[in-house]
Amino acid sequence: MKFNHYAILSNSEEESDKFYMELLGMDKAYSFIISKELMNKIFSINEELKVIRYKSKEIDIEVFISNKEIKQEKSINHLGIVIENRDVFYQKAKSLGVDVIKIDKPQGNGYYLFIKDFFGNIFEIQE
Repeated sequence: MKFNHYAILSNSEEESDKFYMELLGMDKAYSFIISKELMNKIFSINEELKVIRYKSKEIDIEVFISNKEIKQEKSINHLGIVIENRDVFYQKAKSLGVDVIKIDKPQGNGYYLFIKDFFGNIFEIQE
């Protein structure tokens, strides 16, 4: 089995571009609109939404852009991402204003790194 894509929600195409393209280095492949009727049938959401597909070699992410101001409630759901240099990535995320959670591991052997996109979706960053 291979995952085809992950789908998440956002309030802004501009914030999504900043996070997925500038920080994660993904490409904006294409976008499309899902009608209110289809959104209602699939997700019980009575709103037409724009969907943007961001791609890298290893992962595709569909970001549903909501026209309403919605915020992510508390969640433990997250995507794990492996990158080459966490220290450089950490600094870049901070410079872009991304919410960064860096916690030293108990025995002093490194740290845990989690980031949240501008909507509140959580990503665990591993090296």
